[in-house]
Amino acid sequence: MNGLVAILAFAGAVAAMASLVGAVQSASAPKPAYRVGFTAVPPGPVTDKVRVELRLGLRNTGKTPVKARILFHADRRIPSRLIAEQTITLPAGSSSMVSAWWPTQGKVGSHRLLCRVECAGSTRDIAWPIEVIACPTRSLPYFQGAWIDGYGGMDAATLGAEAVEKELRRGVDAMHRLGVRVLIYTYPEWYGKFYYPSKLEFFDRDIQATARGSSCIADAVGAVMDQAEKNGQHVIVGLGRNGDLHLLWEFDRPDWQERNKHAIEVAQKVAAELWGRYGRRKSFYGWYLTHEMNDLARSAAYYDPVARFCKGLAREKPVLIAPAGTPIWTTEAIRGTSVDIFAPQDAVGAGYMPYVYTYDPAKRIAELDRIYAGYSRVFAGSDKHLWTDLEIWEMDGKSGYSNSYPPTMDRVRQQIAAQAPHVDVLTAYTYFGFMQHPGAAPIERDARAIKLYGDYVAYLKELPPRMRPPAFR
Repeated sequence: MNGLVAILAFAGAVAAMASLVGAVQSASAPKPAYRVGFTAVPPGPVTDKVRVELRLGLRNTGKTPVKARILFHADRRIPSRLIAEQTITLPAGSSSMVSAWWPTQGKVGSHRLLCRVECAGSTRDIAWPIEVIACPTRSLPYFQGAWIDGYGGMDAATLGAEAVEKELRRGVDAMHRLGVRVLIYTYPEWYGKFYYPSKLEFFDRDIQATARGSSCIADAVGAVMDQAEKNGQHVIVGLGRNGDLHLLWEFDRPDWQERNKHAIEVAQKVAAELWGRYGRRKSFYGWYLTHEMNDLARSAAYYDPVARFCKGLAREKPVLIAPAGTPIWTTEAIRGTSVDIFAPQDAVGAGYMPYVYTYDPAKRIAELDRIYAGYSRVFAGSDKHLWTDLEIWEMDGKSGYSNSYPPTMDRVRQQIAAQAPHVDVLTAYTYFGFMQHPGAAPIERDARAIKLYGDYVAYLKELPPRMRPPAFR
């Protein structure tokens, strides 16, 4: 009996020792850790004539490799609703993106796009609600996106930060009522000025002076981002022109490589600072590379390193550019770039014809259907997104390329009709200055901008109920 007791005591001691060693090993071994982000492009609502991209960004924040299984479903996590499945291995400290495409044809109604991540012994589920609307055109026939410049045309030095930020918020609310779900903030910095509290300083080549973060009067980026989050809107944040307005138009200058290197460095610093300030916002949807291109293959020398840097901050966030009115590109060049969304300028404002400003919008409008049909063909098979930058301004040319003002709604109707059949999303450049909502309090009230807003509201009410923004159904 005593021998049996001794054996049991010894076995217990061994077990306790093993348990202790295991606990020590468990405590000392690094635990797998990871972060995920999920984005749908376009964010919705969408028509029944597009493909929605589901973008899952995964970052391994631990010190050991992790293996992850990613599954995308529509509405229910059952085999018949599976969109795509992929398994990846992420080294320590690395990140990656898994993408899947969901065609909307035959799927009219409300849906939930589901993403499940099985990683390191845990499961995370994320959902993206989206509405699919039956529509005769590829995009909905109204503006789902709108661009915002600087302080929205307001004199911040006169009004003060509180008044400017309040008016920006009211404008964001007005755009939300009109059905705008994506806000594109163009210039966090511009000609030596910053529109958010920046700590950066750099030499601006265009004005031959130093751009200083201390020039910020009001946090325009923060106000837009915060109000958009309250409304469930999405914000694409620009990086400014980085002190070189004509960078992607002057490739033949002998100092171009030096200028490009400087522009990339500044863009990366701006992106890192913006991400540090606003990256946790749910409204932070993606990035806008503000430099405008004409030749994509040559412009990739700037776009690709900046886009890769931005995606290193969050893989799932898309990168957008707005090409000029005569883009030189091929399907191969589009497919090969790190840019995700292309919103070519429709170039109607100044009546742009190939390399000439005619200041006759009708000339450009007459060519829009042909031009955008060509854009659509070159994007086919690229797995990139084609939106449009529709200009809601014009100028008479009496003072050259300056003094823009709001157009008539009849002209805007023609632009919408020509572009909606060929793109996924219509965006309007720009809201502030060319539309004024009831109760707006800018420095100067513009009767043409007030009328354009009212006529646009009337246009929305004329659409079939199913195709109107929710506030007008």
